[in-house]
Amino acid sequence: MILWKRDTIRPGSFKRIEPAEAPPPESGLVLFAMLIGCLIVSAIAAVLVTQAQGVDPEIGRTMPEQGVFTLLVGFGGVAAGVGAMLLACRTWALDRFRFTSSGYLTGLLLGLALYPLLLSVTMVSGYVFRLLGTPPGEGIAHETLNTIVAPETGAWRWAVIAGAVVLTPIFEELLFRGLLQSAVVSIVRNRWVAVLIASALFVGPHIGPAIQPHVLPAIGGLGIAMGVAYERTGKISIPIAMHAMYNGINVGVSFLIA
Repeated sequence: MILWKRDTIRPGSFKRIEPAEAPPPESGLVLFAMLIGCLIVSAIAAVLVTQAQGVDPEIGRTMPEQGVFTLLVGFGGVAAGVGAMLLACRTWALDRFRFTSSGYLTGLLLGLALYPLLLSVTMVSGYVFRLLGTPPGEGIAHETLNTIVAPETGAWRWAVIAGAVVLTPIFEELLFRGLLQSAVVSIVRNRWVAVLIASALFVGPHIGPAIQPHVLPAIGGLGIAMGVAYERTGKISIPIAMHAMYNGINVGVSFLIA
């Protein structure tokens, strides 16, 4: 209600209140190329680490191997994303590509305030799935969270937690907000279209057996909130901190209910 009254999320608000500066139209394809490059680097890192570990596909990774994989691939993806953003900042000199020390506290507070709403969305979504005859499973709805709280995970759970709360939010926000959303804004020149497209694609990687489907609407809502925050402020630190807070609370709740 507060955001609606302050004209932050109402239709047309991006036109009435000056948002972050949009990238020039000619930057769109270059930003898309940077995005693809980051994905390639992350995929190559995953392949190289897997080969170095000699993982048996039928057995899977041990917990130490999973911890090392999470950290190395996570750092590789983050390094690629940071490099792409620095190159974009050097090329177009816009605040939306710049790393600053401000915005993290704001993002953490926004993530904290947003969590109850997203939890409500998940509960309503679960109720709808029950009405449709596909009730959600019992317990924790995300496989990574199950791994973190499992007793056999041991001390290596801290590597998985670091991946979930630190590395994943940085990597995904640099890609989906910093590069993808900026690329769409530069081409279509419509902030809401860019936010919705980036948010829809943000949900895509979360679709699969590792996550129960009733959680996906909340992930989409988180993506929209982070996209709006990014367009409003031009600070990539804010969606990164929002994402980290959301994941961090989920980790904490998982320990409580495990």
